Amino acid sequence: MPHEIPLPPSVADQTEAREMLRVFVSPDGKTRVLLRGGAWNGVFALQGCPPAESDEEHDFREIGGWSLVLNEIIGHVANFMQTQGVPVDQTLKTLFEQMSRDFKECGQNISGQVIVDLLKPQQD
Repeated sequence: MPHEIPLPPSVADQTEAREMLRVFVSPDGKTRVLLRGGAWNGVFALQGCPPAESDEEHDFREIGGWSLVLNEIIGHVANFMQTQGVPVDQTLKTLFEQMSRDFKECGQNISGQVIVDLLKPQQD
């Protein structure tokens, strides 16, 4: 794909690294999202944590993992906007206000594809 973003060098040679999210903006201005879900418990296992012992613990890990991803995305957006002359605090305020409005308007009508990847550590 001609407009594809290259892999970060820090993960290019990591065989256990997983792409978790792809977002595209089409010429009609709509976003298209592809998300890989279900991998966070496996990621914790790869880091030496024991597997989740309950559905509640698994859900907590999955939600917590996505929280980290969303926080990092928001941080990168704020840093980019700062290079465009918009202060970080203004970007964060505007983002959260707009996200709240957008979710109320269309958040319940989201469609798209989710890939379920129950990542398991490889056995030697």
